[in-house]
Amino acid sequence: MLDLRTLLVVTGSLLLAGPALPSSTPLQGYEGTGSTFGGRPPGRGDTIPPLIGPADQAPPEGAPSKPPLKFGTPPDARPRPMSPTGGPGAPLGPGAPSTEDIESWVHWWRFNGPSVLAAAEPHGPGVRHRAGDEFFLGRGQGRVTRQGARIPTSIVRSAVAPALLRVVRGDSSTAEISASLVALAKLGSARAGAPLLPELQSFLAHPSLPVAEAAALGVGILGEDRGAEALLALALDAALGHELCGRSTVPVRLRSFAIYGLGLIGARTINQDLQLRLVDGLLVLVDADDEARPDVMAAAITSLGLTRLPWQAAPGHPGLTRPELIGKLQQRLRGSGRRVGRTRQAHARAQIPTALARLLQDTGPLTQGQIADTGTLLLDLLEEGSSEESALVRQSILIALGRLATSGGKGCALEALNARTHETLSRACESSPHELTRRFALIALARQASRPGDGPTPFAHLERTERLLLERLDGGPRRETHWAALALGVLGDGARQHNHGVSPTTRRRLELALRRSKGPDEVGAIALALGMMRAAPAGPLLLTKLQRTSEARAKGHIALGLGLMGAGGAVDPLMAALEQGHRDARLADQLGTALGLVAPPAKLIQMASHLDAAASTSDGATLALAVGRGGHRSGVASLLARLGSGQAQPATALGVACDKDELPWNVRLGLDVNYGVEIETLRNSERTGILDLL
Repeated sequence: MLDLRTLLVVTGSLLLAGPALPSSTPLQGYEGTGSTFGGRPPGRGDTIPPLIGPADQAPPEGAPSKPPLKFGTPPDARPRPMSPTGGPGAPLGPGAPSTEDIESWVHWWRFNGPSVLAAAEPHGPGVRHRAGDEFFLGRGQGRVTRQGARIPTSIVRSAVAPALLRVVRGDSSTAEISASLVALAKLGSARAGAPLLPELQSFLAHPSLPVAEAAALGVGILGEDRGAEALLALALDAALGHELCGRSTVPVRLRSFAIYGLGLIGARTINQDLQLRLVDGLLVLVDADDEARPDVMAAAITSLGLTRLPWQAAPGHPGLTRPELIGKLQQRLRGSGRRVGRTRQAHARAQIPTALARLLQDTGPLTQGQIADTGTLLLDLLEEGSSEESALVRQSILIALGRLATSGGKGCALEALNARTHETLSRACESSPHELTRRFALIALARQASRPGDGPTPFAHLERTERLLLERLDGGPRRETHWAALALGVLGDGARQHNHGVSPTTRRRLELALRRSKGPDEVGAIALALGMMRAAPAGPLLLTKLQRTSEARAKGHIALGLGLMGAGGAVDPLMAALEQGHRDARLADQLGTALGLVAPPAKLIQMASHLDAAASTSDGATLALAVGRGGHRSGVASLLARLGSGQAQPATALGVACDKDELPWNVRLGLDVNYGVEIETLRNSERTGILDLL
């Protein structure tokens, strides 16, 4: 009888049968017409054609470009490794405490803040924006940005990409090489003017495991179809994977990073044959149900939730459809009979509700029945109260329900699900014995109530939710008031995206709470809530708080609130705060993010001049991400001058400033994730998980 490792190697070899990956080639122009697949996809277990094809064609130089990336949550001021053996690290999380207090609201912002900030508008005339964090889940519209706001492709090709390539090919530190690999992946081959995939793949065999992990992640961020073969070989610990990484077996961390990379490719590709093959390989890992490797299973489930399988099989593309994949995940969550088919590992099973919610976010007539069935299953699991269900799984179910149900009342197609969900979440806020479960339920209530349903009463649950949150803002325990404020911000932000609003009383109550607040966590939560609500009348109050507080964590969150609400009058105070606090990397990053949202070009140029004037390497490192967040071309030369210092920040900042994508890659993985589940390669107290990177 084959042991599990042998089974995976054999299965992986079958899945990946075909010509080997090409070796790393000199960077030059593109050739070929794009990867394709032909013929009928075989069933699982049959030989599958290789996932690699001719190189993708680079878009022409004059092709329309996407708007600049404006997002961010700051890194910890202290350098942290990407893995236990050392490596890059720009851990996310503005104001994250120095010790891991998982019930603090700052951790929610650490993972969800990038989505809020990515959807925020750089304020100015003629700017139109997409509809917030649902964009990456299949909804939303494109946006138009001010002419010249994006760093031109010509600068990326002539200066940024060559400089980063010199770093990775030179005698640089592990941290700088790893950060540069990820930055190159963010540029993309088209923007860089050269095929980057062979370069990234060549580092999979680097003797330093953190560099190999960064390369695997980079292949996923790059998002090219051709990168899937290498990642799938690593994920399955197949013979080709051993060859690619230069090891007799693929380390679990490297396998997990490769799997997350597959999810990023699956979220981007429109090649249905590739989608089917990715899902097929990921299901092999899920079916193994290896309790000794929860990281691998959790990563596979997460990536299944990102892969955009078609809802119906198209002619010539038979194979698994999204409803069938949803059914498989439902079975693994609940099982049947005596839990047959149920995923045993609680940490991995806790990823299934999130994956289901992500698969069901596309709009259309085919989703209604699937949403109703899935929502009912999740509610039934909660009401069963089985002792077998861990608190982690219950938390994930609550989060997912907030994404599946809407605010629609009588006459809505999901009326019954919506009402039942609202009552369940309300009870969880009151009676759950676990603090984090209660907090997740508050956010889920706000998510549900701010998403309109169909029918004559699209926001039937909004007013009741608003009252519930205001009661907790005024009368709950101190930590609960922080979460209530944050949930009110989520409520206002979601309603605003759908041309609706919360009561003016809510803004006034938040302002009153902010006036009497003194602790940095309370001030920060309320400031962010007012920012998410775009409560511009509260701008003067936030400015006063900014200038009077000396606590860096509160100052950073106030700055982000001002940036979100578009407080143009805050530019000079924000610049002054940056000049005073630039040695605090976390605060500098937050201030740079806020300035990127409200500052005119002249001020962004001034911010870059501060980096030029920084006398020490440490000062330059703390300012680098602030300049990258600003996203102005004037900062590129300053960041390039800092490359080669051995520090990761300049390379990371260049990747942030020159990103090919509208939304940062970590939004796809971090939005509404159950971070209470400590999966070592996803999120852990040492900040070495994939969600801790920029």
